[in-house]
Amino acid sequence: METMVRLCVNNRPLGDQGIRGVRREFPGRVTVEPCVGYCGECCTDAFALYKRKLITADDPEELLILLREQIGEMRSGDIK
Repeated sequence: METMVRLCVNNRPLGDQGIRGVRREFPGRVTVEPCVGYCGECCTDAFALYKRKLITADDPEELLILLREQIGEMRSGDIK
């Protein structure tokens, strides 16, 4: 299973619980890295990189919703 979601361990708005939530939601598809190069977002927004695309949200719950939508679009695109 390919890694699709990258998280920064320093992303304060996402926090430890948010990281655990994303990892639980997408097992085997998430990597948590010391830095993913989006330091400005680390301080202001919960964020993830999904297939190299920056996904930002106001909080961890919204980020999960956005990731579900992105991954759902990819899955439905694979079915066609």
